[in-house]
Amino acid sequence: MNGNRGSDMSGLGGPQPSGPSGHGSFAPGPGGQTPTGGQPTFGPQQPPGNQPAWTGQPGYGGQPPFGGQPPYPGQPDFGGPPPQQAPKSSKTLVIVLIAILGVLVLAVIGVFAAILIAGSSSAATAYEKCSELVPESTAATLSADERSIFYSSGSTPYSEDFQMLDCLLETTGAPSAVDSRMGHTRALDGTQDAEWDRWSAFWTYHPDAGLDVTFTAE
Repeated sequence: MNGNRGSDMSGLGGPQPSGPSGHGSFAPGPGGQTPTGGQPTFGPQQPPGNQPAWTGQPGYGGQPPFGGQPPYPGQPDFGGPPPQQAPKSSKTLVIVLIAILGVLVLAVIGVFAAILIAGSSSAATAYEKCSELVPESTAATLSADERSIFYSSGSTPYSEDFQMLDCLLETTGAPSAVDSRMGHTRALDGTQDAEWDRWSAFWTYHPDAGLDVTFTAE
């Protein structure tokens, strides 16, 4: 038995020395040499510089390396916090406020347009009515924007000119007090004015020019 064992071991280069405490074995290095220092090796070793790349598997203790973040692009995420997004409620509020502002602007524009249309329609209607009732008079004229009526009696007014003034006062709905003030205005009184319903008027009187009145539809 001993002879056979010796012959078997001699075929493998002689008996292999045991490591400390009988553990491990000396793995021959290049050319049959043992590693530097005669230290035992435990299984095959990867040469330096040929370490396998990280494959996304957890590191020591089941934790991912580098603080839980994948070290290379394209590696799976490990449950980091999702990116912050603006609250949808604030966006909705901004949209609602813009819509309300747009509606208010349109409403204001509509009101002004209605006032302008109503004013021009009222002045034009009053002028046309009185021109038909007193066609002989040329004391009244309609403004270009059709919102005002200009009346001028002249220094020597005719009866039809007074009829035109009475028609304008009646058609615009002027109170009798306004009619009375116009009839008693003197040159030294300067410019007089009055407002009623949706109309306003201002007038002056001078013996050389007569009575000048401007009716404006508001």
